[in-house]
Amino acid sequence: MKSTHPKVRLKAMTAGYKEILDGPTFMSKIDSAAICSACRHFAAWLVRGEALTQEI
Repeated sequence: MKSTHPKVRLKAMTAGYKEILDGPTFMSKIDSAAICSACRHFAAWLVRGEALTQEI
């Protein structure tokens, strides 16, 4: 089974991709609403994260 989660795709597209260093840069250049509309898993993760910040 081929792995197709975003990290694997980014590593295949970007030589030397490092999630900790490059992830925030990529996220700052991509509208989170666009990601949410394309990926229901990310949308659910973001909603859970936002809910946690409301509890603090």
